[in-house]
Amino acid sequence: MKKLKLKLGIALGIIFCAAVGAFFTNPSLEEHEAIFNEECKKVNPVMGVVSSFFKDKISYDNRFIFSYSMVGGKTFGIGAFNYVYVSMDLKEEMKLK
Repeated sequence: MKKLKLKLGIALGIIFCAAVGAFFTNPSLEEHEAIFNEECKKVNPVMGVVSSFFKDKISYDNRFIFSYSMVGGKTFGIGAFNYVYVSMDLKEEMKLK
């Protein structure tokens, strides 16, 4: 019984440390905007300049241990541990419009 409590305590400690680490390394709105700008430049170099006009169109939601950003009602990026994963293919989105 003591081994089970010890293992449970260690597992909860690891989860707690991971959650605290995620909280302190959650990407900010500025980091999401920078990634959006970089992705626009990959599509078209001129888009990098134009993307600065769309910064007010980016909505950012901080969920404390992760964050996400949306552009035009679609999830653009999901951020955690100082990294923003881009979930939207801007080239495909530009072709659709």
